Amino acid sequence: METILVDLKTLSNKEVFVHRLQFEKEFFVYSELWRELLILGRALSAFRVLRIGMGNTHEEEVQQVVESYNEFKNRVYDHRPFYAPEIYDLAKTVLDKAWLAFQNARDGRPNVEQTKESEQALTDINNTCIPAICVAIRKRVFPGAM
Repeated sequence: METILVDLKTLSNKEVFVHRLQFEKEFFVYSELWRELLILGRALSAFRVLRIGMGNTHEEEVQQVVESYNEFKNRVYDHRPFYAPEIYDLAKTVLDKAWLAFQNARDGRPNVEQTKESEQALTDINNTCIPAICVAIRKRVFPGAM
């Protein structure tokens, strides 16, 4: 009987250890994912089709969007197994909308339909996707608080 209790305690300790490691990894991924999401959001906002001249050249803005998009994309895909599917789906939606907005505006002379499409995608990212990712991460990090 004592052997069974020792085995159960050992198994329980291993499960707690694995759960703690999983939580720490997931928490790290979320903090980095969130940071890179905000950087991408800022770069896209600076690149908005309808904005009136900022200090950067068009090429500099393109470079900022490309770099931030790739960083976020790498974080989303490279760490996919370590976080919740809901957050992956939301992050993938951001990537799709960001790509659409960027592609439409990249040449600097989009037509009216492309401009509307880009603006809607950027609005969706800022007003829907980013808040939804925030809520989903909070649910994972603070499950009892939501």
